[in-house]
Amino acid sequence: MMCPSCGSRKGRRACPALNASICPTCCGTKRLGEIRCPDDCSWLVSSREHPAAVVKKQQELDVALLLPSLRNLTERQYQLFFLFQTLIARHRPDRDSDVALPRRCALCEPGGTSPSLPALLPRAAAGVAVAVAARKS
Repeated sequence: MMCPSCGSRKGRRACPALNASICPTCCGTKRLGEIRCPDDCSWLVSSREHPAAVVKKQQELDVALLLPSLRNLTERQYQLFFLFQTLIARHRPDRDSDVALPRRCALCEPGGTSPSLPALLPRAAAGVAVAVAARKS
């Protein structure tokens, strides 16, 4: 049976979201994007336990970039930062990712491209710190 998502490869993974067997490529690349996986999907659980090497490396780079930004925050600023971080971590993107983040925003790269959500965290933390500091004075 062919994968109903791409129509070009054999379906080998039972997909509870589509109620069909899909190919591993579509499962891995469209997971939580085009395919709205339920939380109990075994492939989703496995991917969260064992992230891809590129994802793990990006997480390490994000943490290395974020930690210096947090050094000089006050207790109140830490609380605000972690509030925003929790909201971002709990965010479930819409099916249409172009709608989820606008093409141009105040935190966009100079070329006008929307950065990834983890890339926004350091700049968002810095923006919150500046806003809180300005409010204090």
